[in-house]
Amino acid sequence: MEVAIISNAVAGGWHPLDLQRFLGGNEESLALLSEAMQEAGFAVEVFTSLRGPDWVSPAGVIWRQREAFDDRYPVDALISWKDRAIWLHPQAAKLRIHASQDVEPPLSNGAMRQIDRFITLASYHTERLTWIDPAKRTVIPLGVDPEEYKPEGEKESLAIYATSPDRGLETLLTDWPRIRETHPDLRLLITYDWSRLATMSGPQGAAYAKHLEKLAAQPGIERATYDAAGIKAAFQRARFYIHPLIHPDADLFGFGAMKAQACGCKLVLSGLDCGFRDMAREWIPYDEFVNGRMEPEKNPRFSLEPMPWDRIVSEYWAPLLRGEVQHAS
Repeated sequence: MEVAIISNAVAGGWHPLDLQRFLGGNEESLALLSEAMQEAGFAVEVFTSLRGPDWVSPAGVIWRQREAFDDRYPVDALISWKDRAIWLHPQAAKLRIHASQDVEPPLSNGAMRQIDRFITLASYHTERLTWIDPAKRTVIPLGVDPEEYKPEGEKESLAIYATSPDRGLETLLTDWPRIRETHPDLRLLITYDWSRLATMSGPQGAAYAKHLEKLAAQPGIERATYDAAGIKAAFQRARFYIHPLIHPDADLFGFGAMKAQACGCKLVLSGLDCGFRDMAREWIPYDEFVNGRMEPEKNPRFSLEPMPWDRIVSEYWAPLLRGEVQHAS
């Protein structure tokens, strides 16, 4: 069965081999899902803003430039991976799936008539997307291999921030003097490189990066950039994963939090009315952590046990791709 996956563009392009240097998030999950689908017997081609010529992965996934996809080709299944623009044109695919990791604005009626199935990551996303016909909605979580991401060794008095700086880093750095008072032995490790803000957001981004540089020059704060193995080792060392979301929708993906939790980190979150609520087994409210709390509480909404990508494919994607969906009219 032929499966084509169309991915949204990445500024400057990217390559699946970037995963060796830790790419993370949307691109990493796409690469891992496509590999698992290929190994499950599907013939997968990915069309994205590929850096360089066409490439074939060790598992056999074919990677091509986004422009190489032909809307008129009747592929067995077409998956839009956060690429809304694909639905602006008629698609000849036999099964048409839109995989959303966001809480996105409504698509046009014409686009929705094309889409057979709309995939969301968790109940939070589904409940927010009220404009989608419930008969078309399916929750499929991301994969995290519990054999790869697992606790190992002794935990240190270390907190880690490992996501984009615009998702709460300024809040954390502003609160750091108070956190140092209530957790005097705690160190903070920031693993996300915010230098790209200057190129991604122009003069405003450069000014914001300088502002963060100044805030991060406080005692007890370290910065580092890791490859995939390094970030996993950091999760295994850290006692806390801190993510003070500035808005519930600031991070709807939660891939880093899932990995950190699997490695034994205690999740420190600003709230559970967000995309993490199905994924967080336990959590510490951020404001209470700032004031000294160290132990987590159970999350009554926890429902998505982590599972490896091969099970995500076999239990969720494969039945969908093999015909358990009524085609759109």
